[in-house]
Amino acid sequence: MAPLTPDDVKRWDLSAIRQVFEVATDRAGTLQRLGDNLQDVKGMLSQWNGEGGEAFHADLGKVRADIDADGHESARVATAVAQSEEDIRQCKAKLDDIEETAHANHWTITPDWRIDIGDTGRGRDRDLQFITAWQTLQADLDNLKVRAHAADHELANAIRAAVGEPPLDATGPPPQQTSPDTVPGPHKGDPPYGTGLTPTLAGDPGDQPPMHVATGSSDQITLQDNPPGYNGPPGIERDRAWQAYLSQQNGSTTGQVDPTTLVLPNPDAVSDPGLKTLGAAAKQQGVTYAWGGGHDPKAPGVTRGHLNDSPDRSWQYNDNNRTGFDCSGLVRFATTEGQGFDMGSGNTVAQETALSARGATVVPDSALKPGDLIYFGPPGDSEHVAIYAGNGLLIQAAESGEPVEVSPLRHDQHRNYHVGS
Repeated sequence: MAPLTPDDVKRWDLSAIRQVFEVATDRAGTLQRLGDNLQDVKGMLSQWNGEGGEAFHADLGKVRADIDADGHESARVATAVAQSEEDIRQCKAKLDDIEETAHANHWTITPDWRIDIGDTGRGRDRDLQFITAWQTLQADLDNLKVRAHAADHELANAIRAAVGEPPLDATGPPPQQTSPDTVPGPHKGDPPYGTGLTPTLAGDPGDQPPMHVATGSSDQITLQDNPPGYNGPPGIERDRAWQAYLSQQNGSTTGQVDPTTLVLPNPDAVSDPGLKTLGAAAKQQGVTYAWGGGHDPKAPGVTRGHLNDSPDRSWQYNDNNRTGFDCSGLVRFATTEGQGFDMGSGNTVAQETALSARGATVVPDSALKPGDLIYFGPPGDSEHVAIYAGNGLLIQAAESGEPVEVSPLRHDQHRNYHVGS
């Protein structure tokens, strides 16, 4: 599947898409009319990529039973179409706004969703107003990318439903998550953290200057109960399916983060401690990095950050006004939720000592499993820690100015710890 680009969003033709579904949702329509209609707009959308484009091209010429045979399904398809059409309209309008701002600053938008400032940034590395404007527009584009992929996915589901697979419920595809929500998280409806505090999220009023996801990373990876292709029961079988999905390549190879296809386990849906640790950390995506955050002696969870002893990024991003995690604070929280023990409020060095005291196994990159802990830096003086996410990826609170995010695995000096069974 070709990746969705900003140009693809501009090429979305609402009138052509609507034309297809007017026939698909016509209760008097027939399969032949749908097939004919799809062929009519084939040329109009020949360069349409992304998941919606893939579904459209795969279903060109398909036929289905008379949709009048199931009026309820017809109404559901119509509902899904209306929602995806509105989402697409909003995405196109937002992209127009971002492009207008970019052009006014003589910047361009690249196919991989980056604001390219070109020569306009020369000599302005200390111009805070310039940097803030650039970062703000990039954050807007990052958010649009997530919305566009979601709209593309909704549209793909509506196309597939229009030709008979899969059926939709009244609001779109049936939701996958069915497990109770018991792991604390940053969003409405999640249980509260033990610290009783609410985190600063990307895009919040307190996110000033705005955070920026690192290049090649994402803070928008979907969590779900089942891995792709698994429709069996919960329990050991589902855990094994997740392990297989997350181990298609081992930790000796750096992976690539694709928010359009990658999914991670809902921590409430799995029982394996490593998978639960991974899921608990992944649930924190979008929570701000805060230097010193997550080290309340009484309970794991988000806390107010601090400023470092000398001016650095913690000063630039006002970490003392943010509530979130630093790297070891995130790992402490996730390990408590997944493994059932609190490593304590110490830093990375203290954590490694605690792991050794518990008999954690040191493993090579080739034997990394989801939920394993990776400590970077010299032995006895670690400077960063992250959680292995499988397939050459990790989840981390990287540094001030970034949210909790999923990133490619780094292979500089490090040690891997496997905790539990």
